[in-house]
Amino acid sequence: MKLKVITILVGLLLGSFSASAQYWVVKGSVVDSTENLPLQSATVVLTKIADSTKRAFSSTELGEFRITGVTNGKYTLQVSFVGFKPFNKDITIEDASADLGKISLAMDATSLEDITVEGLADRVIQNGDTTEYNSEGYKVNPDATAENLIEKLPGVVIQNGQVQAQGENVRRVLVDGREFFGDDPNAALKNLPAEIIERIQIYDQASDQAQFTGFMDGETSKTMNIITRASMRNGEFGNVYAGGGTDETYNLGGSINLFREKSRTTILGQMNNINIQNFSTSDLLGIASGGGRRGAARGGAGGRGGGAAGGGFGGASGGFANGGNASNFLVGQQGGISETKSLGINYSYQDNGPLKFSGSYFFNQSDNNSDESVFREYTLERNEGQTYEEQSFSPSRNINHRFSGELEYTIDDKNSIIMRPRFTFQDNSGSGIVDGATMLDGNLLNTSYTQNTSYLQAFSFSNNLLYRHAFEKRGRTFSINLNTGLNENSGDSYLLSENIFYSGNAQNVELNQFGDQEVKGFSLSTNATYTEPLTDRSQLMASYNYGYQYNDSRRESFDFNEGANDYTDLNSLLSNTFENDYLTHNTSLGYNLRGEKGTLTLRAGYQWAILDNDQTFPFEDNVDRTFGNFIPSVVYRYRMEGGSSINFNYRASTDAPSVSQLQNVVNNTDPLNISAGNPQLDQAYQHSATIRYNKVNRETNHVFFTLLSGSYSDNRIGTSSYLAGNTGMTVDGIDLQPGARYSKPVNLDGYWNLRSFISYGMPIGAIKSNLNLTGSLAYTQSPEMINGEVNYAKTPTMGLGVVLSSNISENVDFTISSNSNFNSVSNTLESQTETNYFNQNTRLRLNWIFGDGFVFRNTVNHTANSGLSEGFNQNFVLWNMELGKKMLKQKAELKLSVFDLLKQNQSITRNVTGSYIEDNQTQILTQYFMVSFIYNIRSFGQGQDIPSDRMERFQQMRQRFGRGG
Repeated sequence: MKLKVITILVGLLLGSFSASAQYWVVKGSVVDSTENLPLQSATVVLTKIADSTKRAFSSTELGEFRITGVTNGKYTLQVSFVGFKPFNKDITIEDASADLGKISLAMDATSLEDITVEGLADRVIQNGDTTEYNSEGYKVNPDATAENLIEKLPGVVIQNGQVQAQGENVRRVLVDGREFFGDDPNAALKNLPAEIIERIQIYDQASDQAQFTGFMDGETSKTMNIITRASMRNGEFGNVYAGGGTDETYNLGGSINLFREKSRTTILGQMNNINIQNFSTSDLLGIASGGGRRGAARGGAGGRGGGAAGGGFGGASGGFANGGNASNFLVGQQGGISETKSLGINYSYQDNGPLKFSGSYFFNQSDNNSDESVFREYTLERNEGQTYEEQSFSPSRNINHRFSGELEYTIDDKNSIIMRPRFTFQDNSGSGIVDGATMLDGNLLNTSYTQNTSYLQAFSFSNNLLYRHAFEKRGRTFSINLNTGLNENSGDSYLLSENIFYSGNAQNVELNQFGDQEVKGFSLSTNATYTEPLTDRSQLMASYNYGYQYNDSRRESFDFNEGANDYTDLNSLLSNTFENDYLTHNTSLGYNLRGEKGTLTLRAGYQWAILDNDQTFPFEDNVDRTFGNFIPSVVYRYRMEGGSSINFNYRASTDAPSVSQLQNVVNNTDPLNISAGNPQLDQAYQHSATIRYNKVNRETNHVFFTLLSGSYSDNRIGTSSYLAGNTGMTVDGIDLQPGARYSKPVNLDGYWNLRSFISYGMPIGAIKSNLNLTGSLAYTQSPEMINGEVNYAKTPTMGLGVVLSSNISENVDFTISSNSNFNSVSNTLESQTETNYFNQNTRLRLNWIFGDGFVFRNTVNHTANSGLSEGFNQNFVLWNMELGKKMLKQKAELKLSVFDLLKQNQSITRNVTGSYIEDNQTQILTQYFMVSFIYNIRSFGQGQDIPSDRMERFQQMRQRFGRGG
């Protein structure tokens, strides 16, 4: 109750600030000093000196720029364009707008010759910590999406539907700096046409509070900002498509984007049964049962691959996305075959006033059928010769509703508020049939036949509210951040299982149970930060963070009573009622030093935490722990001459165990792989460091990037597992039958990892193409306990990648790529045991427009595996092909497509732990033919025409220097 009162009072306090705001406009035009011609797409950056906030814009076809919503203060204006010397000017806005008139850029003689001779667009530039790509330097076909464009960019790769930039996963994709379907990167990349994109920026985005104060804490998210062409920011664009094929396959959908000067609306929808799944992992995380497994993965607490690191690889499971392109359409795609229905709406509004708003709603329904084969081989000497094989079938339906929003209100030039609410509701029903057997030296240890059914629901709500205040004295600020969260998971499940154990006399164990579970959670955290300037270039910071998490979990399991013909007998071993409180106080001091080329931020904090666990059933128990940890961080950024930069981040952090890890209840969903929680867990404490180096040569368009990162953890939450041999065993009061496995989470020291990544990209003028090379090395030591002994799984991995993409014309667009991965795992308990496996995926994609509007598309994926179990070392080719005809003034296309021409598509994964190696093969979409019709919508407002007597010279300028800035 006290927490609710505090939340209401803080909300009323932050909402009480009000004032009349004044907003001004900074405008002008950019021309060349020699011909006085306008420079389109020049980069214009306005930086407020008081808080270093930046606003970036592109000049129009007339070279004009107009920056709205500017408040009083001192600013630095920077204007740049390829082939010209940059322009810098300090300006002061004081109760009036500013018309800067014509800004003349002088030609840069040092780069003029190279640009004239090579005729290259300025494809990529390094602006501080931001890498910016010019889309004019990467040609794609007229029907290409944003995804087709970004896979040609140096340092950017797409693996299994996940976009990675500079060695890290892209967490957010913005469009002109605005939210687009929340934190779902695929929504923008799959639905925006490449033709509207002018530039793409990639950078590490800090929190709003860190950006405001200037004190970085090392916590950033890799962000991609898509900047659209100024001439295409006012209009309508999208497409509609419909297709039908063999084996009753179908694909229907479309999208429409309504872009206006102040508002933007996007509506998208789709229905198909060819595995095109356009939802992110957040749509699947709330309910993890996937087939009636009551929320537990096979293998118990550690899950599949829970001990060491496992490598996953396989064929493409999706069909043709957006009616045209053969690619996966999901982050963390479900296995099996899915029928999907989805609808999404995104809206944003931004004018010259104090209010900015964006919001999105997304719905999807997925009906999935998964058919899997599993082979597990135990590697420990004590279990030598023991194997496990399994066949399973799991149909499920998942329904998801997701809303996200962002509201920014500038009260005046000193005060502002940002609010970001999130809401998700999920409903899942599923069932599963699992048929498994464990063998020892060719003899049966056990067999198991299990049926699961579950009906689950989940919802979560979170809200982030930030208030920012800048005092009159430059560098003196106060900000307070309030985060609140609610979540609830509940559902019912049924388990019917027959297990036979062959040790001496065969023993038959049957289970017929009903389970009911409910988990409720609440969280509240606040962070208040004050900064005080010491000099013009240095600041001090004082910060206090309060955090509180509460979880209430109830699980009940009932055995079937034959007499009552109902589930009436409460099974206390499988039932539990549990409450968990986690309270943290964190105080810190910081120092920030800004130089002309670099920034150094030092922070030192101390965290005091209380972890309180209360169990009330089946018996009362309390575990109360207190922790104290030193929490330092260091952030250093340095910009060097010639377009290069270096960043270093170090931070320490803690990680509290989850309620599912703490709750002392047995999960017997898989009778051969039993798991339980552990209320004795402590919080983990880890150190992590990362150093990055970027080098961009604007004259040659060569791009180099390298990353080195590492981490070390004390009290890491790992897995303790017990493997019963042919005589069985008893652990924690649980009788393990022959061949069964029991696992639970425990705290373990000795985890560490090192990882390096390198990327090099360059144009190859002789064949009008771009070449991108990537390489990675990693080494991980991960502890786990096996039958009471500590084992360290040591996993070195190596990866090599190459991408050759065309830059010939819009009519000929090809990409050739290859990714190779080598993995090795060794264990200290069995030093002579070492497992090596290799995977290579090579891809050729060709789009060719020829003749009178004919289109040929061809995608060939070759996958090679080695080192897997017998029957899993399969090399296969996934070959997709399309032939289409443009019509209706190039706005429509009728096409015939074939998926998996050679009928070879496969999906194979490998996972390795300290005690076993497991290979998994999943049912996947196979060959079908489809006829489709696609209609593209394009209608953009017309900008002001350039006077006719200047058009010819303007076109010469564009041809000479390219359309980039």
